Amino acid sequence: MNSKMVSALVFAIAMSSAPWANSAEVRKIVPMGTDGDAHFYEVLCSNNESASFIVHEGKPPRVCAQPQLGEEKCENSWSQNNAAAYACK
Repeated sequence: MNSKMVSALVFAIAMSSAPWANSAEVRKIVPMGTDGDAHFYEVLCSNNESASFIVHEGKPPRVCAQPQLGEEKCENSWSQNNAAAYACK
């Protein structure tokens, strides 16, 4: 294999595994209700999948998001938009 072919192959693999390569955009955030200090939201993504996030009241509020096929992640500094974007990734 020549060096140009190898470079093109490495570039293609890197692009396909980039974290944003498979990301979907947030289409809609739908409030689903509350339970105690937790506010539940459904996120509708541009790839026709849905995900969710929860905002736990507090100072600062703790926001936890989970993509449909991913692990939950919590951040104190997230806004609803940040959580929705993570959920759609």
